[in-house]
Amino acid sequence: MAEVYHPGRSVSVGVLVDLAADTARVLPPLEAETPDGVYSFAAKRGGDCTYYCPARVEADTVRALQLQAVTAHRALRCHSYSRHDFIVTDSGEALWLEVNTLPGLTRTGNLARMADVDGIAYEDLIAHILRGACIDRRAHA
Repeated sequence: MAEVYHPGRSVSVGVLVDLAADTARVLPPLEAETPDGVYSFAAKRGGDCTYYCPARVEADTVRALQLQAVTAHRALRCHSYSRHDFIVTDSGEALWLEVNTLPGLTRTGNLARMADVDGIAYEDLIAHILRGACIDRRAHA
């Protein structure tokens, strides 16, 4: 697989869905900055990464990120929660890269960082995920 390289900032957006009400809560975007501009496993785990939440992007870009994350979550029929990764170009264009339907769930993971900034305690985030896991997805097909 090959794709065009787009230089820019690495930004993630989390989506939490209340399945009973079918409403989406979009978490504040999280930007990851590394000294060499590559968001690698070594940078994430080696402490060579600085996180900004909310991300340092314009309000219009935040809205575009959030809209694309919710749209992708629903279009891909994700369940309960997801994390979406983007590149934000220097001009502010938000380019969707991928969805993570089982992102890392440590206290210092990206989803937990976004939830914390949005006022959601780690324990409440995990409780939300566990509630979603207890719902028979076939009933929502």
